[in-house]
Amino acid sequence: MGAKITDYKSLIENLKTTAAQAGDSYLECSAKELMGKLNEGNATLITCCSAMRQCMLSGDEMIVVPTVVFQNLENKYRFYL
Repeated sequence: MGAKITDYKSLIENLKTTAAQAGDSYLECSAKELMGKLNEGNATLITCCSAMRQCMLSGDEMIVVPTVVFQNLENKYRFYL
């Protein structure tokens, strides 16, 4: 079974914390990067993209939007810290 939305949301929050502690002002990550970190074996692209959107706060943005398919490995989000 693949990763759940809560798994991705937890990973994103951990990455945001790490980036903030490193002094970064934002975190950029793609669906491909997140899926690679969880390495769950099963493709969970829809779940990953949904979690990324759910983690967005006011001011955060989708910086790479594929033109062919909305939920794509190349989707990239910027989360401001």
